[in-house]
Amino acid sequence: MLARGHSYASVPGALELKVGTIQTHLENIYRKLEVCSKAEAASVAIRKGLIGI
Repeated sequence: MLARGHSYASVPGALELKVGTIQTHLENIYRKLEVCSKAEAASVAIRKGLIGI
């Protein structure tokens, strides 16, 4: 959802999850991809074929 331009604030409501849950997942994703920002994460995920937009 973030790679498609959704804001951090809109993700929990759309997925019916709590903000803390989303934050934990994002921290894990950033750590595994070795990135520090939403833009970096999207770029690496697209390049590695993990997501398509």
